[in-house]
Amino acid sequence: MRPLSRRSDPPLCPSGDARAAGANVFAIAGAGAGGRAGYLDRVKPVDEAVLALAAPLDPANIYRVAVPCAADGCMHFEGGRCQVAARMVEHLDAAAGPLPACAIRPACRWWREAGPAACRRCPEIATTPLAPTPAELLIAGEAGGGIAAAAD
Repeated sequence: MRPLSRRSDPPLCPSGDARAAGANVFAIAGAGAGGRAGYLDRVKPVDEAVLALAAPLDPANIYRVAVPCAADGCMHFEGGRCQVAARMVEHLDAAAGPLPACAIRPACRWWREAGPAACRRCPEIATTPLAPTPAELLIAGEAGGGIAAAAD
């Protein structure tokens, strides 16, 4: 496993595609308390074995994956910011208690843009939930993406 990310690293998208170059698992959706994400103490590079463990589901249903942020190349990036982070803060209630331990926090795009407000909501996120809630559909935005596609 790789060491923790650093503040000097380029920004990471915390809701990336497990099949993308440079993908690293940092959490498991639903593996934490109350069905929230369970965070790994270090990132795990995605390889064929990691992908196979998700079968028969799509890895996006199970893993929270960090990939290099595509910025303007992403349908959720607008006005120099990640709109998923902004919508997440707007549409989800913050969890009480301490911030979850997170191996990607220093380089996380959501942390850099929304700080603790994003971290208090991040455990609620699955990249592509099996049964998306209305809030998750709002977070995915009109552009769709994994969450909206799962609802079709």
